[in-house]
Amino acid sequence: MSLPEPPTESRRPTVLIIGAGSTGFELARRLLGSWHVTLLDIDSGSAKARFSGFVSSDRFVFIDGDATSRLVLERAGATRADAVVVTTSGLDVTLETCRLLKRELRVADVTVLLRGDAAPRPFQELGVEVVRGVEAQSALLAAAVTKGSKVAAGVGLGRGEVMETEILPNSGVIGKPLASLHPRQWLVAAVYRGEELVIPHGDTRLEAGDRALLVGDPAVLPGIARFLRTGHSEFPLHYGTAIVVPADAAGPTVLPEVAWLARNSKARAVEFVACGDGAAARPLLDWAQAEGLPARVACTGQDTRAHLAEAMARRDVGILVQAPEPIPWHKRLGLGWTPLMRRILPLRSPVLVPRGRFPWERILLALSDPEFDPEAATLAIDAARCFDASLTVGVALAPEFVTGAGVADELRRRQDEIRDLAASYGVRAVRLEFEGNPVAATLAACAGFQLLVLGFDTAVRNSLGRPSVEQNLVHRAPCSVLVLPH
Repeated sequence: MSLPEPPTESRRPTVLIIGAGSTGFELARRLLGSWHVTLLDIDSGSAKARFSGFVSSDRFVFIDGDATSRLVLERAGATRADAVVVTTSGLDVTLETCRLLKRELRVADVTVLLRGDAAPRPFQELGVEVVRGVEAQSALLAAAVTKGSKVAAGVGLGRGEVMETEILPNSGVIGKPLASLHPRQWLVAAVYRGEELVIPHGDTRLEAGDRALLVGDPAVLPGIARFLRTGHSEFPLHYGTAIVVPADAAGPTVLPEVAWLARNSKARAVEFVACGDGAAARPLLDWAQAEGLPARVACTGQDTRAHLAEAMARRDVGILVQAPEPIPWHKRLGLGWTPLMRRILPLRSPVLVPRGRFPWERILLALSDPEFDPEAATLAIDAARCFDASLTVGVALAPEFVTGAGVADELRRRQDEIRDLAASYGVRAVRLEFEGNPVAATLAACAGFQLLVLGFDTAVRNSLGRPSVEQNLVHRAPCSVLVLPH
């Protein structure tokens, strides 16, 4: 059988759609304007008739062939496509197609549509992104019950990725620059202020009565809309929807706190990441199901310890979990970074090092450097709001002959700024000062808290003369640590 090669057009991404039913037809129709579409189906008669209107497009190719054949998939361009979507109806055919794509052809981006009560686990274990038939409807319904918000169901993909919400007078986001909200999986695309259209930038500030047009992940937007509308905490949805746990980090001291966090935060799921075929994560998936937690498995071709940043680059990370590790004495003194800190250095999502100190009823935000990242302060405030916890802003005041003149005053000013920021969210932050060696003093203060929040400036050098305070605290704190690299 001679199969036509998909046409090439360097300016457009390529998608291979497998299955020419109504879903495949609608997806191809929507993507054809901006994508190069190849459609593969074994039913050449009725399917070709349905797609007859597309044949004239130089960005569309219909291939008659069996998707359970490796040769057919290769000739259809599966290994060259930017994305592959499987919409076939037969479960056995669908699973075998996904197995060929992931295990034999090593296609990176594969999404499958599952209908009815088909179990997602076999596909998740292959590393396939699963979309259930009710997902789009659920996103729309979830958004519909968000009072004061509207979903643009006929715009874009029509899955609820565009939403409008009104900012209420008591919202905690009023007067804050949009950049201070740190959007990751979403953004404010436009602001309607009365009869005026405002094209927003990072320094644009929302006002009561504004209607904000949001664009982003449909799983995140309803929660973000509630946050903007009322100012309620949506921790950790600013960063992503999942609590991501590498399989090699999921020890007995880690999992109980992960379960508590999954039940009490706004995270949508626990995602276990494993190298290879995902076999190492299967017992973890069983554990999550026994705990009643929404969970999934993601497979990566890279060792998550040696290449953590690369493995996380395309993950939907709300919080990344890393197991506690001991710190050698020479690393305490500043002679280089530990393996754990080297994994954290390239990241930009919150990293949790759990030590079983939950629930998080008392949170300490520790400052030892005037150049403290305000995003870490926002993270601590949001966590305090989410878990109804008390928040203490502590500053470690080293002797002036060590830090230089004026550093203590600058730290106190920064402490007051954070307390004012917390007050704008309705959180009362308590001041705490501890003098002496910043590491020893902060470690002593941590004894009365369940969670320590740190901002970690990855550009700061770690040396024998000035060892990293953050490295010591991440490894040695008696409580759980939530660190935000920047």
